[in-house]
Amino acid sequence: MASKKTFAAIDFQGAATIKIGGTSGNSQYLKTASNGLLQWASGTSNLTKVSKYVAWNSTASSDAGVTFQNTSAGDETNTCTITHNLYTSNVIVSVIDNYGHVTENGNEFVDLNHDLVSVPHTTSTIRLYFSSSTPPTGGQSFNVTIIG
Repeated sequence: MASKKTFAAIDFQGAATIKIGGTSGNSQYLKTASNGLLQWASGTSNLTKVSKYVAWNSTASSDAGVTFQNTSAGDETNTCTITHNLYTSNVIVSVIDNYGHVTENGNEFVDLNHDLVSVPHTTSTIRLYFSSSTPPTGGQSFNVTIIG
């Protein structure tokens, strides 16, 4: 026989209180125990962010840890490699176009509706490239933030 799932509707209109046993405090979150009940658990956040200034195809003008490979391997033409040393391939990458090189205006996010591809390369690096036929030209600048 299949297991039966029970769902409860909770009406939060008015004065509702939900109590969860145990002791809560800073750096704690709710997790589901093996018996299906909620319990408080201690947790720490190891999230760190790294920000890099990238002058496209100009290692000398970019922050340390930014390099470029001018290859012609499919879409990965003019690839930017950024060393972040976060020691995880599970990262979030956000890129701002400083002066409107690939966006309509300056200070716009490139990662929204543009052809930017970010790929975790190792646990300490990512690769960025534009999948469009017109990647940025030399010196066009971007601010890249990597969270992991």
